[in-house]
Amino acid sequence: LMRINQVYTWTPSQLSSLPLTAQRTAIVLEEDTAKAEAFQREVHTDFMQMRGQPEMSWMEYMSMPSRQPTILCVIFRYLIESPPEHQMLSPVIYQILDRLTCREYVLAVNALTDYIISQCSAEKNSEEFLPMMIRVLNMMVFHRHVMTFDRLLLSLVLHPATDHASQIAMVIVQALLNCSEINERIDFYCRYIPKRDVDSTEHFRRLAEYHRKFPEMTFAEMANRPPMMAEMINPRAHFPIYYGSLIERLLPILDFTLARALELQVDNIFSTILTTCGPIYKFHRELIVCHSLSKWLAFEPDVCFIVFFVLNVSSFV
Repeated sequence: LMRINQVYTWTPSQLSSLPLTAQRTAIVLEEDTAKAEAFQREVHTDFMQMRGQPEMSWMEYMSMPSRQPTILCVIFRYLIESPPEHQMLSPVIYQILDRLTCREYVLAVNALTDYIISQCSAEKNSEEFLPMMIRVLNMMVFHRHVMTFDRLLLSLVLHPATDHASQIAMVIVQALLNCSEINERIDFYCRYIPKRDVDSTEHFRRLAEYHRKFPEMTFAEMANRPPMMAEMINPRAHFPIYYGSLIERLLPILDFTLARALELQVDNIFSTILTTCGPIYKFHRELIVCHSLSKWLAFEPDVCFIVFFVLNVSSFV
């Protein structure tokens, strides 16, 4: 247990679900504003380098082993500060992303999570900034294909190191789940794709239709196409993964989201998950079973009962 606590830190909301022995020895992480400010400066430096250097020089600069994982943060800042007519990404950006290892890519998404949470905390006009930020995040996911929605959602739910950061992340998650881009995909999937164990042949046939309608591009594919053709699909170059989909990848992440929201006592996200994501729980392979349900029931027994009842019933539909 002591060895685990040397590696992992816990927020007060997470500690409430741990045994008393673990609570006594756990290390609680506090916000490090100096570290956050240093990373903001790092992003600013890399962003200015992107604007001031030739593309190939900037690619070499961003590929240096000592670099912080700022690439997605730089893309975010570029898109949020650029007018609509200049929001196409250079192939060089996709070449940089394509060079990342899986670990480096996860670190880059986590860095983006820290960055946007920090931006939300620092932004005085948060009501104006949030819709603009959500628009850019959706653009990065569904139109520029620099990350996947499930990876972003997972990072927002599990990566923040403090309860304050997690509460901001939950606001972002709720806003993302309310967007038309993800709702269109959920609606199509739930209306037209049967469960795999009911009719596997028809399931995969319609899953192929889903991928044609909502493609997920690879970095290599995006790097090899003209910027103005980013929304077009070349059937000879596009190889979708027909045996899975974003919708089913969301299910375990939504389970984590519900658990984290209950720990944080963030009540207003439950209605969003129920209305937006409730229908996809019919594809869930297991009923939701929470090992620390008794802890959560102590927070909001009525909300907890309704959420788990509705989602478990949805899995039978």
